[in-house]
Amino acid sequence: MAFKEEKGNKTKEKKGNSMLSKEEKEKLIIRLLKENKTYREITHLTNANPPQIFSIKKKLEGEEHQPSMNIRAFELFKQQNEPVDVTTTLRIGAEETLKYYGEYLKLKGETKLLTIRNELKDDFEPFFDLYSKMKSNDYTLEELEESLTIIRQINDARINLAKLEHKEQEYIKNMEELRIQTQRLYRARTFEQSELKKLAYARRAMIAG
Repeated sequence: MAFKEEKGNKTKEKKGNSMLSKEEKEKLIIRLLKENKTYREITHLTNANPPQIFSIKKKLEGEEHQPSMNIRAFELFKQQNEPVDVTTTLRIGAEETLKYYGEYLKLKGETKLLTIRNELKDDFEPFFDLYSKMKSNDYTLEELEESLTIIRQINDARINLAKLEHKEQEYIKNMEELRIQTQRLYRARTFEQSELKKLAYARRAMIAG
């Protein structure tokens, strides 16, 4: 009696399934495939033929292996696509796109922090101290950038001052060499004039004698 009742229920279920729309039948086949039903059982319950079941199974496997929407969005953002391009490519709404974009930027920021941590290694503590001092003194990034600009300007001024001092030393050295040469020329000319005077005196003495 129970067997006849169960058989009757299955017959009613099969008859009801045969009246399903294409979309409803596909959803039913997907549910049955996930329940690990055999092709024979699915055919019996849905009146679908094996090629139809196989096609839906391949489609289901493709969807299962398809990356999730946020992963696909992250990949597009990583390729430097704008949010509007991601929206049109994935065919999702602006709100969902902006949500994924915010998550991507957050992950990217954390990646940069990890990169800095790996680069600094044991020198990460001064970086942390700098952040703590900025936070305790309510310094903004703009103020930090302004301070760094001033420091760079001071360093540039020191370099230029050192160059000017070097040029000044070269100028003093050249002036000293010029002074020495001038003195040599003066002594040479004085000696020449003295010798000329001697010659002139000797000539007059010869004429007089």
